[in-house]
Amino acid sequence: MVRTIITALLLLVATTVDASGLAWRVTAPDGAHLYLVGTVHAARPDFYPLPIRITDAFEAADALTMEVNTTLIDPGAAARFGREHGTLSGGRTLEELLGNEDWRRASEWGRKLGIPQRRLSMMRPWLAAVSLVSLEIRRIGLDSALGMEMHFAARAVERGMPIVELETLVEQLSALSNLSPEAEVAFLKQSLTTADEFAASVNDIVDSWLAGDADAMKRVLEDSYEGADEVYDAVMRARNQRWLPAIERMIESEEVHFVAVGALHMVGEDGLVRLLEARGYNVERL
Repeated sequence: MVRTIITALLLLVATTVDASGLAWRVTAPDGAHLYLVGTVHAARPDFYPLPIRITDAFEAADALTMEVNTTLIDPGAAARFGREHGTLSGGRTLEELLGNEDWRRASEWGRKLGIPQRRLSMMRPWLAAVSLVSLEIRRIGLDSALGMEMHFAARAVERGMPIVELETLVEQLSALSNLSPEAEVAFLKQSLTTADEFAASVNDIVDSWLAGDADAMKRVLEDSYEGADEVYDAVMRARNQRWLPAIERMIESEEVHFVAVGALHMVGEDGLVRLLEARGYNVERL
């Protein structure tokens, strides 16, 4: 089962009793180091407290690094980007791009989530996929405000801890909006799922994270992007490569950085763990 959009947003619904999580210490030959933590982006209150090894690493760090600095995001920025880059032009409709059966599935899902059919029909496929899954996340009781990034950002503000971002919100969203038309349509079609399939995907991700099972998370990654090479290149490989020089500078800096990015960015041949090992750093699990 292909679960690209679900794993791109990386859900979380379960409690962390006896959880291990996914976290590493990355050390240079001269002893300089940082902490690398795989995160999930939405949760319920019972997700906390986090595993002690992760909270101890956070307390030992001098600066927090995230994909995007959530404390600086304009609440309306994503909506404006969607209006500017997520609307079909030239009289095209989503129904025409999807075909009758997939449009029926998308519009039925949208109806259940409160998206008017006319509004959905004007969305580009990438925005339709993100909108549908984001609302489904909320419908089943998850909250992005309870995700690990928001948690760490709030703690960093309390401590007066600097927050560094690896990319801007526009850069992050552009990874999807710059897909080819064909990849966009495939991305949305792969996202159309039943409630049971959605729940199964969430459970796979949850179980892998709670167990601290990097191999299982790698299998989730491979399954998620099976047959979606362009999406994988844009969402995972290219971003990891773009972040790598900045992360290396952080390792060598005088400050100890706590780098918290989506867990799927950690695993696989193109993951940050493997990339840093290939650059000569010692990467060990916490």
